[in-house]
Amino acid sequence: LPIYRQEALLQASEIPYVVLDANSNVEEILGTAKTHFSSAKKPFAILIKRDTFDGYKLANKQADIGTLSREEAIETILSSIGDKDIVISTTGMPSREVFESRARAKAGHHRDFLTVGSMGHASAIAAGIALQKPDRNVFVVDGDGATIMHLGNLPINGMLTENGKSLL
Repeated sequence: LPIYRQEALLQASEIPYVVLDANSNVEEILGTAKTHFSSAKKPFAILIKRDTFDGYKLANKQADIGTLSREEAIETILSSIGDKDIVISTTGMPSREVFESRARAKAGHHRDFLTVGSMGHASAIAAGIALQKPDRNVFVVDGDGATIMHLGNLPINGMLTENGKSLL
């Protein structure tokens, strides 16, 4: 959204804000935000104008020491787990790749739950299955965004289940 629209939304929501640009005093703005948080205990926004910051390039680019694609990681996981283990995968490409990997390996799909159209719910679904199947390991193949959508599930799952494993 253009900054004027963001300002209008914040004004309509009665959320105080400041606009940060290249000429702003960052320490003063952060101090204002901290004071607001401490006293009002309510949201405060800092809008950053385009081109406020200069571009940055890493001084020392590290050599590629061997990374896996998501698909390679999923195939590695699936080939490493036990025959009784259950896999819950998040919506989108991870579920497609679990499906395709199982199809290539002719392993069947009877141990997989593909949460198509349910972004963020894979870990909660896995917790329910893990509670009902305490003798089986339950693996969640989840994405960072999907996990963040229901971040509170992670500690709850950790407290409730010993057989649930989350893989991001």
